[in-house]
Amino acid sequence: MTLACQTLAFADGSALLITFTDGTTASYVLSEKPRVTFGQGTLLITSAGASAEYERATISRFTFVDAAELGIGPLTEGSMVFEYDGTTVRMAGAPIEVFTTGGTLIVRGTGSVSLSGQPSGIYVVRSGRHTVKVVKK
Repeated sequence: MTLACQTLAFADGSALLITFTDGTTASYVLSEKPRVTFGQGTLLITSAGASAEYERATISRFTFVDAAELGIGPLTEGSMVFEYDGTTVRMAGAPIEVFTTGGTLIVRGTGSVSLSGQPSGIYVVRSGRHTVKVVKK
């Protein structure tokens, strides 16, 4: 089942806000046209060049809000903002681990890690309990 986030009721300044059972949140700007898919026990959100998967049991609720009220840009995780420019992953002050899709750890750092020396492909980025897939072209 797919939840279509592109509706006439929400302007470009709207966001999807996911609240987890531990009180943390993740936000997705709707102007980026995220695709929300419910799998077997998971919620998968995919947008331009990144995706995030969450256990449905850890989600308390999701709502649509004005992005300006949240002070967010692209993908956010609680009070941390996830940024990916095609070669560098940034999450200010947070520990970051990057894995191949086969599970091999290729780089670890805090706040920022570079994928510039890695071949094109899909990589799994983990920070705390959050996991995001990125595409390096």
